[in-house]
Amino acid sequence: MGGYFVGRGVSEFISEEQRKKLKNYQQFLVEHPKIAPFAIFFAALTPISDDLITIPLGLIKYSLKKTIFWCWLGKLGLMLIFSYNFLNICSLLGGESWILSVVSLYVMVIFLYAMLKINFLDLVKKYVKRKSNK
Repeated sequence: MGGYFVGRGVSEFISEEQRKKLKNYQQFLVEHPKIAPFAIFFAALTPISDDLITIPLGLIKYSLKKTIFWCWLGKLGLMLIFSYNFLNICSLLGGESWILSVVSLYVMVIFLYAMLKINFLDLVKKYVKRKSNK
């Protein structure tokens, strides 16, 4: 939750131009209230850092209680997957084969790079607009 509080603190020091950009995200979450909990849960369910989603949520002053609940639920799911070894995670990530470990590392790096470079808000808006036109 440190990322959320960092985002909340930084929101007090950002410029007016940046605040206008953040208003678009706030408005989008108001119009589509089911997307934020899913995004928080999915980010917490993955073993990557949750700060990718919690810092922006802190910046737009999203509800702290909802953020904590969905993060907790996602982390609970992640720990259940690891503890019961539902997907045999270690063998998926390479296990004892160093070649598969290196390949999985590159796949994770590419995935993280794509997450940082793609503007998912525009993609979701296009999808919702296309779906509403049908």
